[in-house]
Amino acid sequence: MYKGMDSYCGLSCEECEYREEFHCGGCVATGGNPFYGPCELAACARKKKVDFCGECKDFCCEMLHRYSYDDQEGDDPKGERIERCRQMKEYLVQRAKAGTDPIARCGQHCTYCLQSQWCGGCRSDYACCSFGTLFPDGQCENVICSKQRGLEGCYQCFDLPACSKGYYNIQTEYIAKVSAIFIQRYGKACFEETLKKAMDDGVAYPKGFNQAGSLRAAMDLMEHYRMQDDLF
Repeated sequence: MYKGMDSYCGLSCEECEYREEFHCGGCVATGGNPFYGPCELAACARKKKVDFCGECKDFCCEMLHRYSYDDQEGDDPKGERIERCRQMKEYLVQRAKAGTDPIARCGQHCTYCLQSQWCGGCRSDYACCSFGTLFPDGQCENVICSKQRGLEGCYQCFDLPACSKGYYNIQTEYIAKVSAIFIQRYGKACFEETLKKAMDDGVAYPKGFNQAGSLRAAMDLMEHYRMQDDLF
């Protein structure tokens, strides 16, 4: 497998002591049917169209945990396959992020996003955004629209203030649109500096901005930290 995994669950088929004895090609190579028969973990991964369990939105699920920690047939050491999945996922995300703009097309800052350890960002070839995965092709309306308009991001769009597409239509999420509007007004450098000031002062990202209660209140909070240099 190009991702360096020869199983769906995280076990190393290459190191399996039964592989040569039973002439087994390995989990992935056999389509989830190794020497002992069909594997339910492999069947689940194939059904969800993920290359290994670490890519699943339900990782680590009860089934994977059960297999890994089974007293008789579990991993040695316990949890080994889970850790291997986690390490591979981290490697893929970091490789995808290398050299890409950390600010998503919608304005969300991928570096500080709650999904940053699982997603390479919408500008990478390994986008696993929790919102984007709600759409058939894995791309949200904000990504599709900005691409169709030939824009770097929504912050370059004249229709941004009134836009309610995609992420901007979630009533309790303000940070993406606030960020895009802020970048449109002051630029990315100012946005990065302002966001850092807010976070250094204890404002959680994105929770602190979303809890402001409205788009205007979240913008006022961002403006407060932008103006700090002017006040002192």
